[in-house]
Amino acid sequence: MRRSERGRVISDFLIGKGIPIRIDPDRFWVRGAGAAYDWSARAILVPPEAKDRDAVSLAISIAHEGYHALQAIELEMIPCIEAEQDAAFAGFAVYFEMLENGALPLKGEDALDFEFFAESIKHDRLRRFDLLVQEVHEKRRESILGLGNFLPLLGRLVFGVSLRISDFAWNLTEDYQILDDHRWHLSYWWNKEPVKRTRRAHQEDEERKEQWIKEHRQDFQRHF
Repeated sequence: MRRSERGRVISDFLIGKGIPIRIDPDRFWVRGAGAAYDWSARAILVPPEAKDRDAVSLAISIAHEGYHALQAIELEMIPCIEAEQDAAFAGFAVYFEMLENGALPLKGEDALDFEFFAESIKHDRLRRFDLLVQEVHEKRRESILGLGNFLPLLGRLVFGVSLRISDFAWNLTEDYQILDDHRWHLSYWWNKEPVKRTRRAHQEDEERKEQWIKEHRQDFQRHF
């Protein structure tokens, strides 16, 4: 991960803040999940099978979740689709910068995923990249136990009364919502500042992403 400039920033942040990275065999792991950031425990969790993964793939997952840690601690953002879009882009940027510095490319499904995202960036379509991230998470939510939109809908009907009986329920009711949907939460009407702060941080990140794309677009042809 430290082969990437952005990866070094994330790595230094994790070390400086003492964010632990640990295997969690008890968590409800969505199929294909590489890692997860626990916003309440301030820890990066990885599934037991992580030890068998490609080192580059694992580094990208840690960069993605490490960016969530930066969002939560440094920027005081709340979990939402917009935060996920920014973290996904950070993971993509780390991967690209690692390739530029000699890392071996991913293979199989992981490689296909990144090529899909790269296409949107090559054509200067950051909005398309963000929509792809949102689509991935909506499909993931729908696949979990076949529950579709039931739990998020239930979360809204009770005005976001936590439903945090498990990581499973928490992820479905908050992690997969766009910021606008947080207005359904009673807590939003008590204090709108977390949503406003998150929106500002996301908008600023969008500007940085646009700049990163301009700086690296010409190099994409070598890898994607």
